Amino acid sequence: MKKFISALLITLIPHNAYSFELTVPFSWGADGFHIGEYSGDIMQIAMKYNGYDTKNNRKELQALMDIDPVKTPWCAGFVNFVLARAGYDYTGDLTASSYHSYGLHVKEPQPGDIVLLRREGGSGRHVAFFYGWQFDNGIKYIQLLGGNQDHSVNISAYPVASVVEYRRPIKKLS
Repeated sequence: MKKFISALLITLIPHNAYSFELTVPFSWGADGFHIGEYSGDIMQIAMKYNGYDTKNNRKELQALMDIDPVKTPWCAGFVNFVLARAGYDYTGDLTASSYHSYGLHVKEPQPGDIVLLRREGGSGRHVAFFYGWQFDNGIKYIQLLGGNQDHSVNISAYPVASVVEYRRPIKKLS
C-alpha cells in the first residue's frame, strides 16, 4: 500500500493565479521504477553541476569537457561528459544533432532521457536531459537539465513544439 500511495504524490507549485508548475519526479534503474526522487545516476551527476556558468566556472567546465565553453557551443559536450561519467555510451561529438540516432527512440521521456530540440528560427539543434513538465497559462513546456542553456548548466523550460525527439541512453556493454 505504501508504494501505491507514494506513486500518487504530485507536486503543484503555484506561480500565480493563472499558472502552476507540475513536477512528477520519477526515475528508472536496475531495481525498477522509482517515484518521489531522482535516483538515476545521470540526473544525480548532471545536478552536481547545476548553476555552473561560463563566467564563474569557465575553467571547471573546460576541464570537464576538454573544450572552452566560451568559444565552443557546449550543450552536447555536457551531455557527453555526464553520460561518460555515469557509464553510458555517448556520441563524443560536439554537435547536438549527433544525438539524433543515439540510444533508443522513446515516445514518453523519463528523467535522464535525452531530448533533442529545434532552436528558435529552425536552424540548429540543442540537446539536454529531460527533467519534467511545466504548465504555464495552459501551455505545456518541457523542462530540461542541460549545459549551455543561457551560458550555464541549469533547468530551463522550452515549448513542447520545439522537441524533435526523445532518446533513452544505453549503458556501455563493457
